[in-house]
Amino acid sequence: MMKDLIELDATVLEQLALRGNYFIFKYCFGIGTNVYAAHQISLNIFKSNYIHLLKCFWGISSLYGQSLGSKNEQLARMYTRMCQRIGLS
Repeated sequence: MMKDLIELDATVLEQLALRGNYFIFKYCFGIGTNVYAAHQISLNIFKSNYIHLLKCFWGISSLYGQSLGSKNEQLARMYTRMCQRIGLS
């Protein structure tokens, strides 16, 4: 069980980095409220852009799973290519 807790994937590490950055700026009031407000606005813009892509990838992965379940490997490959094109654009 302890080994499972120690193993962290890239998503967890990314979120820890973002949360750590949030706490650093939240508790360092020496930078000023205007700078902190600008930082919060930029984080909200980043999150809103990230969420739309994440929802798109969830949808494509659902379609991928459905096509594999129906034994349609050609359609699954098409969804994989579509996901790669969206991710690289």
